[in-house]
Amino acid sequence: MYYLSSIGYHPLAVKILDNNLSRQKGFMGWSRSPNDHYGMLFHHSHAHPQSYWMHTVPFDLDALGFDEDDRLVEVLNLKALSKASNGFSVPVRHVVEVRGGWCKDNGIKVGCRLILDRYSLI
Repeated sequence: MYYLSSIGYHPLAVKILDNNLSRQKGFMGWSRSPNDHYGMLFHHSHAHPQSYWMHTVPFDLDALGFDEDDRLVEVLNLKALSKASNGFSVPVRHVVEVRGGWCKDNGIKVGCRLILDRYSLI
């Protein structure tokens, strides 16, 4: 399990996507939005420019971009079924995707930290 925190902690179980095939798929094939306690972590070995698109994903997502220090640097609001490519304005190392509106509902803001609990990875 991983945690995103700002004021207080917001537990979030994530599926780790650490290879090209799993990162390409992400939430494709899902018919319903994930619940409030689930997301996908796109793990990269180093920070670099990232872009995401939602061509076959039928629900909105928030994409949270984290730098090398695991600090949130930007949030992208991804619209369902959009063919537009949405890129972060700065290089990111990790991207966490959660249901659309999750950041606003939980008060998640730039500067929040991704805290890793390596003992309960799924």
